[in-house]
Amino acid sequence: MGQAISYTTSPVDIDFAGAGALRGLIISSPEGVRCTRYLGIPYALPPVGEHRWRRPRPLPPNFSYSVPDGSPRDCTRFGTVCEQPIMMAGDKVIGRNETDSFGEDCLLLNIWVPVGEKPDGGWPVYVWLHGGWLQMGNPCHDAIMNPVERIAPVSSGGGGVRAIFVAIGYRVSVLGFLGGKALDSGGNKGGNYGFWDQRCGLEWVHKNIHHFGGNNRRVTLGGQSAGAYSVHGQLIYELLRSPKTEGGLFHNVVLYSSPIGMRPKQPMDAEAQYLSLLAACGIAATDPPASQLSQLRAIPAVTLVSKVKSAAPPIFRAVADDDFFGADLLTSYTDGSFAAEFKRRGMNILIGEMRHEEVFYRKTNTPADWEGLKRVLGNDLPQPVVQTLLDEYLSNPAHLSAAAPDPDPGVGEVEQVYGLIVADTQIRAPTRQLVAALRDGSVPLSAVRRYLISYRHSLLNTPGGAAPTWGATHACDMPIFAFPTYLVMPAAERDMTRAWLQDLADMIAGKPRDFGTRSWTEVKELTQDGTVAVVQDGRWPDLERVAGIVKAKNGRTGGPTL
Repeated sequence: MGQAISYTTSPVDIDFAGAGALRGLIISSPEGVRCTRYLGIPYALPPVGEHRWRRPRPLPPNFSYSVPDGSPRDCTRFGTVCEQPIMMAGDKVIGRNETDSFGEDCLLLNIWVPVGEKPDGGWPVYVWLHGGWLQMGNPCHDAIMNPVERIAPVSSGGGGVRAIFVAIGYRVSVLGFLGGKALDSGGNKGGNYGFWDQRCGLEWVHKNIHHFGGNNRRVTLGGQSAGAYSVHGQLIYELLRSPKTEGGLFHNVVLYSSPIGMRPKQPMDAEAQYLSLLAACGIAATDPPASQLSQLRAIPAVTLVSKVKSAAPPIFRAVADDDFFGADLLTSYTDGSFAAEFKRRGMNILIGEMRHEEVFYRKTNTPADWEGLKRVLGNDLPQPVVQTLLDEYLSNPAHLSAAAPDPDPGVGEVEQVYGLIVADTQIRAPTRQLVAALRDGSVPLSAVRRYLISYRHSLLNTPGGAAPTWGATHACDMPIFAFPTYLVMPAAERDMTRAWLQDLADMIAGKPRDFGTRSWTEVKELTQDGTVAVVQDGRWPDLERVAGIVKAKNGRTGGPTL
């Protein structure tokens, strides 16, 4: 599913007003100049050595972007990506670009700047947080993630989303989300380092995007999957917990599949996982905490990540640290204060899902039987929630009928129920819960744009794409919604995609637009045949009940290991 577009490049320098300079590239195609691009820009000091598992350190005031001899920093090539485990979906390796270099010096971001006349106040800015379960991924290094064509003008065949595009690299997996008591020191709570990285990157954008012609008062923050989870987390933190920044760090949000739907794992769960990692690394739990950390930090990143599969569980995710996340995370954003601040700031949200989200999930960790289903779901949910949800899905045929027709006619019942429970608890129910919180907080419907994509793009049928039996599943919106490669699309799909993206383009630019929905239970659908329709959300009542089951088990004590 690669990109068959040939570009020519020429160097271009940008001055940081006394803080050195960067050398990027002007990207051109036969249709004309597409954008300027700057890659591998540091936004924080490297999180290495004793700074592994600590909050990111912003660049000091005397930092120079130039190299020691005064020449501009070479930002013509992608930089280092956070060291990460190899993950699979079925028989496919996902999320890992083998042309990348991996390591710990990864707090870098990439910027694509449109060409042409800037709007008054400068270019709007779209900041992107990549997905990958918080275990993998990169800041738009893959060809299918390339935003060059999307920000190019319509007059030259581009997508017309006229904004500076910024992709932030952050720590993932064990390097970004290891928790444990040994890591709690000096005001540093254990875990969630990847979220603090994202925040630090946003602060860098707020401070520096004017050098690229950007407007830091018109910033949209978006992400897909774990990136959407991250956007939701950053939104909650920005509205309810952060020190106030003049004008705010961002002003609109885009969530492509996967808002926060349950409380993150508890500190006691993080501690058990930490001890499991120590054992996998041959470090005694009886050693003093300082010695444990010293030994862990001495292990090369690539070796440490290879030990992840031996930890229990082998997935390192968010921690309910009462620091980045509040102690009552779900209550904090559903009790009215979150929506009130969202409304006060005049924010907008674009949020939605794929028709067959569940297929991707049931292919990544497929249980063989009902006991296996309970065990696998127990990695994400407490067992009482697992049993209650299983009873709900087996006794309420509305859940299974809502998924019909399944794109895979040969799917087994265990696999089908498993996929639905995961997709519904991680994506569909949380989406409706978030929308309901905004509705109940008197946020105007015009500020909330909810979509459904049922269309399956032709690029998915090329080598490296998703099999037809996967349908329009999780992440299949990439060639349609997130980073379409216009020049390799059939003309009809190119026109359809550009029209579908207009809602995003107008929201980023701050232009009013009638999204088309007239009630909170309506959703704008890109249908299987590529037409657009506003339809009723028939699953709203059932998914509201699912959200209630999960939320009821998310009190101050216990809670799921997410």
